[in-house]
Parts: sequence; structure tokens; C-alpha cells
Amino acid sequence: MSTAPCARTIYGLRLLRAHGMSDYCIQEVFRSIVLAKLVYASPAWLGVWSASDVNKLDKFFNRCKRLNYCNQTTACITEQFDQADESIFQTVTSDSHHVLHRFLPAIRNQRCKLRSRTRSFTVTCKIVANRPFAITVILSHVYCSVTQ
Repeated sequence: MSTAPCARTIYGLRLLRAHGMSDYCIQEVFRSIVLAKLVYASPAWLGVWSASDVNKLDKFFNRCKRLNYCNQTTACITEQFDQADESIFQTVTSDSHHVLHRFLPAIRNQRCKLRSRTRSFTVTCKIVANRPFAITVILSHVYCSVTQ
């Protein structure tokens, strides 16, 4: 995982600040460009990234907060990844015509009235080799979150 494209944008933000742009405008540019780049594909890549990759992103994000390119009240990068992951999962589960909806496991029928679960899908552990890798990672991430 490289933060080089985002670092180039940070250089651009530094130039904008040097030319007199307000902090609020710089934070909006940061949110719409840098944060969007980082969070856009995070549901697919989060299962592939190592802990050191996420740690690098977190350090980069904290540096941006310290330099006031990002609002101080913005959630940390891992929380934003979790929000993006939950958002895509809610979209897939609620829309039966979504492209990824057919890859979801079957909904299980509970015979007994036990404690309520956040998700009612059947947990399966197999990974099918002919599916695209990103979908397999997303679904394996979903399966792991179902079992917790």
C-alpha cells in the first residue's frame, strides 16, 4: 500500500495554503480528494492489507490532522473503513438487484428463539476459485463479521 498519490495531493494542499486558501476550504479539498481516494476501495482491499499497511495509513491520516489539512473531529481512518464496509454491506443486503447480492449466503431459518443477531445469513467457509478475488475478500470479510 502506497500513500504516494495522496502525498502529492498533500503537496498541492500546501501550495493552496501558501496562496492564501482558508483552512475550511483546504479541509474540504482534503475530504473530497484524499479521503475519497483512501476510503473508496477500502471494503475490497481491507482484507488484503496487512496491519502495517493500515498503520501507515493511520500515521498518514494523523499527520494530516496535525497539519490541519483534515478536521480534528474526523473519525480515524479505520473507523472510516468500517463505515464504508458497513455501508456497502447494507447496500448489497437491502437491494436484491445489486450485482453482489447473488454472492450472499442463504438466509438461515432459526428454529429456536435465541438471542437476536445483527445478520441472519448462513455462515459458510468455502472460497470458490472461479469468483473474482475482490468479491471473495469482501464475502470472507462479511463471513468473519457474521461469526463475531
